[in-house]
Amino acid sequence: MKIITHVILTSCLFALAGCAEVNAQDKAQSKHDHFADISSVKPGAAVSLSHDYDGHTELGALETVTLSISHLYKSGMLSAAILPSSGLDIISDTTPQQTEISVGSVMQLYVQFSTLKSGAYNLNVEIIHEDRFGQQMRRTLSVPIMAGDVDMQKKSGFERAAANKVKSTGLIVLPAQEIIR
Repeated sequence: MKIITHVILTSCLFALAGCAEVNAQDKAQSKHDHFADISSVKPGAAVSLSHDYDGHTELGALETVTLSISHLYKSGMLSAAILPSSGLDIISDTTPQQTEISVGSVMQLYVQFSTLKSGAYNLNVEIIHEDRFGQQMRRTLSVPIMAGDVDMQKKSGFERAAANKVKSTGLIVLPAQEIIR
């Protein structure tokens, strides 16, 4: 009689464990399905920025960059304004551009700029999405602009002098200490 009771209890426990595992899998699947549509978790407009900038600008040269703004919205208005950092001269129109969006549409901006001073700059783009109810979501994205010899500016005075000497003579001088044993 004890053996039959143990067998029945054991089989009930296995059945309950199997039901609990199936229930846990169902909950995990429903949780996964719930978050499947969410692709942006940062606050602000759900937009991304891509560009064709090659990463280097010659001093005084006119550089043209195409900025592509993609989004995750089904409808609304998208506006973008170019906000350059100081020292970066924007030649193209900087008034905010606005367009009505649909699923999968991409907003393109053409920006022309130049600079006369070596350094690292940012070409900032403020993007605003306005839905049909008038609610706005903003995000500012930027493209890093490298003009001239940026590496030289980061070096100390001694390093700059040494680098200029190497350029002119081809001779590399390194500090050293000799230890004789």
